Formats: sequence, structure tokens, C-alpha cells
Amino acid sequence: MTSNMPELPDQSTNKCFFITPANLKGEAKEIADDLLIVIQRAVAEAGYELQPDPPFPVENDISYEDIEQLLDAQVVIANLQDNDPTVYYEVAIRHTQAKPTILVVPIKKKRGEAAAPLARDDTVSVVLGRPHMVEKAVKEIRRRIEFLKEQKNIRNTIAKVFDDRKQGETVDQMKQLLEQMTLQVQQLHVLSDLTRKPLKGIPAILVEVYNLLKDAEDGSRIWLVGMTLGIGPPHAYRHATLESGSRTIEDEIRELCPLCPKFEDMVDQMRDNLKRIVKTAEQSTIVCLDQGSLEEVFLKRLANRPSYTALVSKLPDVALKVRQYHKEVENEANRRPVRYLTSLPLQLLILDKRGEPRRRGALVFHVGSENIEAKLQEDGELGFYTEIDQIVEMFATMAESLYETAELQAKRGSGPVRAPGTL
Repeated sequence: MTSNMPELPDQSTNKCFFITPANLKGEAKEIADDLLIVIQRAVAEAGYELQPDPPFPVENDISYEDIEQLLDAQVVIANLQDNDPTVYYEVAIRHTQAKPTILVVPIKKKRGEAAAPLARDDTVSVVLGRPHMVEKAVKEIRRRIEFLKEQKNIRNTIAKVFDDRKQGETVDQMKQLLEQMTLQVQQLHVLSDLTRKPLKGIPAILVEVYNLLKDAEDGSRIWLVGMTLGIGPPHAYRHATLESGSRTIEDEIRELCPLCPKFEDMVDQMRDNLKRIVKTAEQSTIVCLDQGSLEEVFLKRLANRPSYTALVSKLPDVALKVRQYHKEVENEANRRPVRYLTSLPLQLLILDKRGEPRRRGALVFHVGSENIEAKLQEDGELGFYTEIDQIVEMFATMAESLYETAELQAKRGSGPVRAPGTL
């Protein structure tokens, strides 16, 4: 702890854990070092002891003790620089326990460039190299730390799901869950695994959805958490009114998948394959956004983003088409009904793929109903595809939990039962 730290009555209860990407080099390392200085100032002024996250050696993974320290810290600050998967995973661990977490994004601006505004309400942008902006960031981080001093739990949908599932579990079962989470972190570090790949941007996500649906085996299982079963129509207007030279969704998909059909045909094939899969599924676990609020919660928020301005004038027509496609797929779910929630934390699709040996693939898309219009998402929507069993099982469990929540709400009359407003 630095010498200018204020004396505290009980330092053991004022721990601030700092998680940041490991093994950065060059300019990225310099940016992270500059950010650390800002964090140290804010933490010291708030009366906390900063505990920087040690870099992970290549041959070792995050330990049991590291996770315990992450869970015990009163406040965690996370550096989202370079979209590091380990940082995102550690943030997710905090979220499952409803623990306070402050997200920061360092921005290195060249001389003469305008400073960027905050990307979203729960993220602090730290514009390095601008003294007045650095001071502003220090004050904002300190303010959030001081606010979080009195917050024992920060409620979120993921934490609620975990709380519901923890009821009745013994201490031994909780230890087993922690050991499983440690194993999952270790598997996330196996970056050489060819079945796991990061995805960035709507076009990459759509190509992966298209291929996963096309290759899905009949009569197997499906887990789906998504805004709607009418996948694709809004994205036809992506980039349609940006500056000259900007690519359309057709151009971007063609670059990623030269053998994919035209976008309109691609949307039709995704709908037809989804109908086939749902109709023949041994069991389906499908949770969607309340289709009665589809336009307000999903489409209008999407249209607020610069790359979707052309969608604004087409909202009624697109909403009608999406609801129609959704209803066509929903009608095939005879064995287990589709359930609905008023908000979704993320989106995912898990399916069994044709071939031997059996392979189960999971596509996870880190965009939910609450962050869809965030500027941070613009051309940078994040997701990943994996066939690692433990990771697939973890997200299948999350889908089952969301389904159970929606089912209970429907039975109690406190949530949407069907898809109000559909055709």
C-alpha cells in the first residue's frame, strides 16, 4: 500500500480488487499502466486498499484462492481493455454473487482528437493524456466506490437465478460448484482449442447462427434464449444510411462466409431450419422477450444506434414480419411451450450437431434487452462459440433457470404467458 493511503479503522474490510488483462505488451501495456495510476488515486481517496490482479502465467490458470479473493473483495474494478476473456469471466463470477463491480475502459486519444463520451451508464471511460478528463474519471470512480460502500448486494438477473438455484444446497455442494467454476476458468484459457472461437459484430453472430441451425441434428435438444424466434429481419437495414463507402449487411456476411446465400434467403433458411429443429426436438427450452413489448424494448432501441438509422422508418413493417416469423416457429413447439420474460441478460443458442461422435455447440451473445442500444456495442457486439462440455452445460443450465423463472411467473400471473401481440 502506498504511503499516501489514509489510515482506516479496519483495513481488512476495505479491499478493492483490480482485475486487468495479463501479458499486455507495447502500447497496450503502457495504457494499462497509466490506467492503474488513475485507479490507485481513486481507490486511495475513497479509503480503500488496492489489490492489483496478478498476471496469469501461461502455464498456470486462476486458482481456487484467486476466486475466493475475487469473491471476498468488497469492491472490484475491472479493466475492459482489449475485451480480455478472463476479465469478462471474472466479472461474470462477481455478477453471480451480486457483488459490486465497477467497469472501466481506458481510451488513449491522440492530440487533436475529441474525447469520447461514456459508452454506457455502468462503464467509466478514462481518457488518458487529458489531465482534466483524468481528474473527472478519478472523481467518478471514487464516487462509485463510496456509493458501493453501503451496498451489500447489487441485484441483477443472473444473481437472482443463482440465488433461486442455491436454495436448499449444502455447504459441500457450494464448494463443489466453486470447484466446477475453477475448472471452467481453466478451460477458458485453452485458447488453442479449435472448437472455441470469439465472435465480434452482428454479421459474425448471424453467420454462426445460420451454420449452427443448418448443421443441427433432428430429434435432439435445443436451448434458446433470444429476443425473438423471428431471427434476422431488422438487420437487413444495418449500415444502410451511413456515410458513403460503408458496407451493407450483405457485404459483411459475404466477406465472412462466401458460400452463404443472399441475406434475404439466409433469413428464410434460418426460420425454416429453426421450425424443423423445434418440431422434431426431443425437448426444447426456449425463452424469448415478451413479444408484446418487442418494438419498444428491442426494435426501437436497436434503431437508436447509428448503424441502424434506416430501421426507424420501417419499424412497424419489421415488427409485423418478426412477429409473423416468431409465431410460425412457436407453433411447432408442441412438446414444451415457449416461455417469455420482460428482459433478458444475454442471448444463447445450444444445439446438437450432425455427425459422429456427438458434438453439442453453444453460441453465446453478450447482448441483452438492457444493453442493446449502448454505444459500446456499436460494431463491437461480443459473443463466442464453443463445444467445450463444461461451458456448454453451464449455459444450458442458465437457459433452464430462465425458463423455470418464466414458467413460475406465468403460473402466478406475474409475467407474460404467451407472445401477446403476435399474429
